[in-house]
Amino acid sequence: MNKYFLGLVGATFSIFVSANPIYLKCIVNDEDDKKVKNFSVSVDESINNVTHTEPSGYSFNAEGFFTADKISYKQTLPGTVTISRIVNISRINLSASYIIKIGSGQTSAFGSCEIVKVKERKF
Repeated sequence: MNKYFLGLVGATFSIFVSANPIYLKCIVNDEDDKKVKNFSVSVDESINNVTHTEPSGYSFNAEGFFTADKISYKQTLPGTVTISRIVNISRINLSASYIIKIGSGQTSAFGSCEIVKVKERKF
């Protein structure tokens, strides 16, 4: 009986681990609705990885933090003044927050993401 249970658990776990990445296209506005920021996100929960890409070509990989209702990730650039980007995306309604901290100052932008349909790939 235990052999069958362990086999079922192993098969179920392997299904979740082999999940494909999810691609998101996001747009947020700053608190005054004056500045719009676009970015794309590739989320791979099986390896706790997020790739963040901006239209300028700037991108970074970050460790993703996955809860039942939210995905969070952060990039911190060290220097004489620490710069951090903190992104939270709801798994429920795809709302997004994008926070930039420079030293003790902070700006926030809020918006939403949409799931990008991926075309069939050859590799």
